[in-house]
Amino acid sequence: MPTVGIRQFREDLAHYVDSTAPVQVTRHGQVIGVFVPTQAVRPFNRDRYLASATALQDEMAAKGIDPEDLIRESDELKASTTLKSQL
Repeated sequence: MPTVGIRQFREDLAHYVDSTAPVQVTRHGQVIGVFVPTQAVRPFNRDRYLASATALQDEMAAKGIDPEDLIRESDELKASTTLKSQL
C-alpha cells in the first residue's frame, strides 16, 4: 500500500479522492491513518470494498498491528482530547 506524508496528502487530496487505491497517511514517519476512497460517483462495488478491506487487514497483520489496539488507542485519544477541551 502506498504511503504519503500528511502535508503531501493535503496538497494532493483531489488526486487521492479520485483514485481507487487506498493510501497510508503518515505524520513524522508514523502511520496516522489509511484513506480508502469510496468513489462516490460510482455505484458501491462490494467486491472492491472487500478487496480494500482485505488488503488493509493483510497489511496490518504483516506489520503486527492488532485492530483491538487501534480501537483502544483511538478511544484513549478521544478521551484525552475531550478532557483537554473541557479545561
